[in-house]
Amino acid sequence: MQVIVKENEEKKSLGHVCQSCGNTVDKLYQNDFCKICLSMVFKRLIKVIDSVRK
Repeated sequence: MQVIVKENEEKKSLGHVCQSCGNTVDKLYQNDFCKICLSMVFKRLIKVIDSVRK
């Protein structure tokens, strides 16, 4: 039982912290953002890019 607990703690410690939301995730992307936060950044950028195109 203690071995399982130690393995779970090791897995949690291997996670990375998103700089935007602070959640612990397995994989970080550009600017240390998780996938959800990075997609929100791109959605905001699309609005800016579209406004400049007009």
